[in-house]
Amino acid sequence: MSVFATIKWDTADIESLREDWDEDKVARAAVYAAKSLCDRSVEEGWTILEILLDMFEDELRENDDGGGPAMSAAAQDSFEQMTQHKEESTS
Repeated sequence: MSVFATIKWDTADIESLREDWDEDKVARAAVYAAKSLCDRSVEEGWTILEILLDMFEDELRENDDGGGPAMSAAAQDSFEQMTQHKEESTS
């Protein structure tokens, strides 16, 4: 099994949405939101993954030269970030 996508939330994300909150309130909100945010991210992730796999299969059918779909610039960036993160994790 190989991890290919990771989502990380940080208290800075909360601070960007609630700029007027102090550090303590942000920290308490992070604890409050953590489990539900993880659960909902997984639920939505399955839906998103299914859509992306359908799109990938469509591209495979359109580009049936055996090489598969060309990787978009965004997908290439994401792939490179994933590869870099994996290398950093194993070193």
